[in-house]
Amino acid sequence: MADVDERQVRRYTTSSAGPRIARATKIPIDELAGSTTRHRELSGEWWACWQTWNEGDETLNTHKIRMRQQGDTVEVTTPMRGVAPLGAGGHLWHAEMRLWDNEILMGWHIADQEPIRSKGTVYFVIDPLGTYMTGRWVGRDHGGSIVTGWGAIAKTGDDALDLVIELMENER
Repeated sequence: MADVDERQVRRYTTSSAGPRIARATKIPIDELAGSTTRHRELSGEWWACWQTWNEGDETLNTHKIRMRQQGDTVEVTTPMRGVAPLGAGGHLWHAEMRLWDNEILMGWHIADQEPIRSKGTVYFVIDPLGTYMTGRWVGRDHGGSIVTGWGAIAKTGDDALDLVIELMENER
């Protein structure tokens, strides 16, 4: 917009003039320097719910999770085993996901408990307000077959469970 070479703008933003230019233009310094501003902050405690199977029986498991975001990378850990309102309990796991365009979270997951060998991929769409995420997981079962199910992440276990139930009902 100012007809100034991008490299020159970066020089300004890394000097002591950068913060003054940002304040005067009301444009964040990262954006002035050519970086896109990340609007989603996903770090904190959330709840996840998964549609899965245990010896052929469908189960829904909710887990408290911790998300730690650094840039577009989101690390997820489970501080507890799953709470299973509709089936057998889950297992400890962790995941690493990437935030795309502030709308999509996708990555991988793996079990943290022996002898469980669960591992696979996850894909979530973030709602426009950033209050929940819904999507699917794909992985291997104990027999080595590829399996998939619905998943949701929300601020409460009940909300995550309700989202998965809604996804399942809309699929039928």
